[in-house]
Amino acid sequence: MAGKLFDATLDLHNLGGEERLLLETAALLHDIGHFVNVSKHHKHTYYLLTSTPIVDLSETQMAIVANVARYHRMALPNPRHDGYAALPPRDRAVVSKLAALLRVADAMDTEHEARVADFSLEIASPQCVLRLKGEGDLLLEKWKITKKSALFEEVFNLKLLVE
Repeated sequence: MAGKLFDATLDLHNLGGEERLLLETAALLHDIGHFVNVSKHHKHTYYLLTSTPIVDLSETQMAIVANVARYHRMALPNPRHDGYAALPPRDRAVVSKLAALLRVADAMDTEHEARVADFSLEIASPQCVLRLKGEGDLLLEKWKITKKSALFEEVFNLKLLVE
């Protein structure tokens, strides 16, 4: 879902193939911190990703992936956080955009049961409408997306409506 959401928002974020790969990597690994501890797993994920190189990713790319995964829940990217502050301004902007997308994609699969099979996104400033398609009423997923939409709305300057 993260990759598809990236593709659906190309006109908003103006990022390319490298950033899509970094988002997909962060999406695949964002919950690995659970193996350390369920509590604050996003911070454990960040630690694991900054401590373990991934083949074919540079240190800069790994720092972006680690930060995107770290911000998939809880706190928003913040210059007071050491890992985020260490990034140059362009990479901080990339992290914010990718983390905003990952938060929404993660909320689409909040129960890890793939109940959302697909979605459509209609962008018409000052808002965009995310229409979910899948099994059941998807009320939990819709609620979770709404709850996690603040970063998306801040980064892309659009109100995110979920149907």
